[in-house]
Amino acid sequence: MRQLPIPGFPGYEITDEGRVWSVPRKWRRHGRWLNLYLSYKGYPYLTLCKDGKQYDRRIHRLVLEAFIGPCPEGMEACHNNGVRTDNRLENLRWDTRSSNTKDAVRHGTHPSLRYHV
Repeated sequence: MRQLPIPGFPGYEITDEGRVWSVPRKWRRHGRWLNLYLSYKGYPYLTLCKDGKQYDRRIHRLVLEAFIGPCPEGMEACHNNGVRTDNRLENLRWDTRSSNTKDAVRHGTHPSLRYHV
């Protein structure tokens, strides 16, 4: 398991498996693993703090930003196996919206497929 700082959020690190570590701070001697939450669409996310403000961030994007780099223009985060909670680096990639939609159809997770009998 590898662990890198989260770009743009000093004091936080993320593993290549999608776990987030809050490093020790002045007011807290020990670091700690942070709890993740599920968005209404089923994506794990958490709230990070920077400069006194809170920011909700999806885990799959944080993994890609830390290990691959910023999201290229016109791209989005994609799950190779279609499982929204599987945020291992090996399951993620930056790709086009079109490619992500084709993945969702192939995986059977596209919203248009939910109501077919």
